[in-house]
Amino acid sequence: MTKAFIAFLLIFSSSTLYGQFGIGAKYQSVVSSNFSDLLENIGVNYNDRVVGGSLFYWFRLKNRRMEFLPEISYVTTFSSSDEIFVTQLQKILISFNTDIYLFDFEGDCNCPTFSKQGGYFQKSFFVEITPGMDIQFFEMEPIVGVDFSGSALAFRIGLGVGFDFGVSDMVTITPTVGMNWSSSPSWYDHIGAIGGEWIFSAGIRALFRPDY
Repeated sequence: MTKAFIAFLLIFSSSTLYGQFGIGAKYQSVVSSNFSDLLENIGVNYNDRVVGGSLFYWFRLKNRRMEFLPEISYVTTFSSSDEIFVTQLQKILISFNTDIYLFDFEGDCNCPTFSKQGGYFQKSFFVEITPGMDIQFFEMEPIVGVDFSGSALAFRIGLGVGFDFGVSDMVTITPTVGMNWSSSPSWYDHIGAIGGEWIFSAGIRALFRPDY
């Protein structure tokens, strides 16, 4: 966890003059998981939806519309309980989002969405590739029996789309949606789960460019 955080800070501090910062909100929901299915089969009311916030740094190629957003997020479930178990999942997400503006890739000015020339869809739509790593903390507390809790790493790759709304030269609001595949964390072994999981993600972020 420490090494990953240091790496994020190095990326954050070594970016070019084109770098700016932002904040965001995130939502994730597991679409397909052997782990979730097995918990449901043994009667556990497992909450596989997490929400939280994020901080990111933004920089881009100088003459091409490819933009990079290294990001750190914290998301958590609201504790889910039934007559047998109480469960909770927390994640620290470290991501390196890469946004490619397919219809505005060449000849782009280095200016905010609000100031760009051309059609709004052309300058605002992008495809996002999101490799990342999750530090996960899972707790399952039996009402009767031995508690189980642990932390583990999972690696993730995602593909999604987004659209920029230029509020002003200084502020851009961007909703995104995507699908992620995540490797299985080590606690899956406790109930015999195997394989990774597919996760739906949605978010909204605000980019601030005080240089404008």
